This record gives sequence, C-alpha cells and structure tokens, in this order.
Amino acid sequence: MVLSGCREQYPPRPKKPGSILKSLPVEGVMKLVYGTMAVLAEFFFPPGVQKLRFFRSDDPNYHFQHPSEWQHATMYGYFCFSGILDIFSQTCLQQRWPLLEHLGVTAAFFITTLLLQLHSHGKDMIEVQVHHLLFITCTFTCIIFVIEIWLPNQPKLWFSKAWLVLVQGTWLFHAAFILYSPPTGHNWDSEDHADLMFLVTFYCWHLAFNVGVICAIFWITTLIYHCKLLIAGPATPPVYLLSVKASLLLS
Repeated sequence: MVLSGCREQYPPRPKKPGSILKSLPVEGVMKLVYGTMAVLAEFFFPPGVQKLRFFRSDDPNYHFQHPSEWQHATMYGYFCFSGILDIFSQTCLQQRWPLLEHLGVTAAFFITTLLLQLHSHGKDMIEVQVHHLLFITCTFTCIIFVIEIWLPNQPKLWFSKAWLVLVQGTWLFHAAFILYSPPTGHNWDSEDHADLMFLVTFYCWHLAFNVGVICAIFWITTLIYHCKLLIAGPATPPVYLLSVKASLLLS
C-alpha cells in the first residue's frame, strides 16, 4: 500500500461478481474461524473435557471455576466479533464502512489488554512476568488503534502497529516454551532473579528481532515492486507518480 502511493488504511474494496464466497475478506474469515476454534479448544480440549460450567452445583459456596478459560474465550470471542464486522462491512453493505471494522478490532485489543491486567491471579512470578510484558505490548497496540480512530491514514502508525502485533506473536510463541516446555527440560525458577532478568532480556531481543522482520519484509516487497515496474516498462508509471501529478493538476 505504501509503495503504490496508497494512503488509505481501509481502501474501497470493489465487490467481485459471482459467488459471495469470492467477496469474503480473508482476514475477517480467518479471525472468525481461528477465534471460534480457539474458544472451542478452551472449553473442550483435551477431548472428553467440558469446562462450560461457571461453578459446581454441589459446591455450597458456589465458587467460580475455570476463570482462565473463560477469560481466554472472552478474548477470542471479541476477535470473532471483529471478523464478523469485517465480513459484514465488506460483503453485506453497499459501501465499505472502515470505521466499523476499525472499532471492532480496537475493541478486541482493548479487551485483551484489560483481561491481561487481571490475568495473573494465582500464578507464579515467571508467568506473571510473561503476562506483564505481553500486557505492556498490548497496551501500546491499543493506544495506536485508538489514535487511528481519528488519524487512520498515517503510515508511521501502520508500521508501529504491525511491529507491536508481531512482537505479541513471537513473544507468545516463546512464552509457550518458557512456561510449558523449556528446551533444557528444567523449569524456570520464580525465586531466581537471574531467570527473571533474562526473561526481560529475551523480550528486548524480540523487540529488535521484529524490527528486523519489518525491515526485511519492506525491503523484499520494495524489490519485488520495482522489479514488476521494470518488467512492465516505462509506459506504466508508478501509481504514486500518477497521484502526485493529479495533485499538481488539481492545485
């Protein structure tokens, strides 16, 4: 989008003739499908398990049970809802409604941030620290999404948001090995300050690594884009040059 001169985060999406399946937004469908699968996994995995009950009927004090699963399901549910809004906006409406889509994904990240703030009860210090670092990342992501409600077409915010979402993804992947399957076979020690310090160190490495990922993707995309321009020949000027010429003529 940036290379082609596009400055709209949610550009108009023309409806494709034929089956409605062809006009379904891939991102919206992925959020809906993967979110639904994640919700089902929280309540019914491993097979034979059922965690839908809020509390046991034979408990005289009616203590709540499965709080983590319900928080996870709530978070995934909001991303499902965001996917539904994407599909509704891009296939059911006569004209795409960017604000509706943006509010949906903003709500999903806001709920994720809120749940992470209150997700550390009963956990050891290592797990608390892992979630706290994720909470910091989600907070900044949420701030950018809120700013974009009023300033949606700022490429600098697009890159910052993409970077933070990548950090969340790689950190969650790494956290799975930290908490459940350490490569060394030895669990992390919550009482060991060195373990806690290296946890933050690894997180800082994730920040730098994902800057490199963003730069690599941008460089490769730029290379492919310019190669296509060379193949197309001089008769097809870049879109961004056309937009500049149009703006000069209008002025």
